[in-house]
Amino acid sequence: MTRVRMIPRAELGSAVVDRCVVTGEPGAEPMAVRFYYAPRWARVSVALCGLLGVFLLLAMHRRARVVLPFTRSAWETWNRHRKTTSVLVACAVLGLLVTVGTDALPRAAGLVVFLGFLAAGVAHHLATRGLGPQCVLIDEDGVVLDLPSHLAAQALIEAGLATDDDPYANVPADAEGDERLAAYDDALERELRDMD
Repeated sequence: MTRVRMIPRAELGSAVVDRCVVTGEPGAEPMAVRFYYAPRWARVSVALCGLLGVFLLLAMHRRARVVLPFTRSAWETWNRHRKTTSVLVACAVLGLLVTVGTDALPRAAGLVVFLGFLAAGVAHHLATRGLGPQCVLIDEDGVVLDLPSHLAAQALIEAGLATDDDPYANVPADAEGDERLAAYDDALERELRDMD
């Protein structure tokens, strides 16, 4: 994956960049993609704080629309996997609501349904996340994306639609676990200081 920062409001024309962000093949068409981002602590707060965490997540999330070049087959594959993950997570939530709201299922069976669909959704997302662009950060300076195709990333940079400005460039590639999180926290603190 190659990290790029998409320049806000940059318009993508198929004549400018025609390399697919997934495969790197020429002949890609511009497709509008909506990305969502929430800080890691806001996502973790959902598991730790329940409903309060959901409110924090909704308050802290950001979204952005980016037009990226995709080949038709890469677009369909990536979209299919995104929709599958969404359906699995929606089934988990529905199972939980049916269990809590009615007596249609015993509580233990409802919990098994919820956890089963949730685990399937998370596993599917983790298994397929490298098949398309991944949102790393959304801020005032643009949208930071990890793109599977280095060729497409280079083409976007050369066309002036993206930069290789990586807010997490000082995070060692071989850092793991707590060391990696600490490096990300340091990068975030620097970013917040720069905003003041």
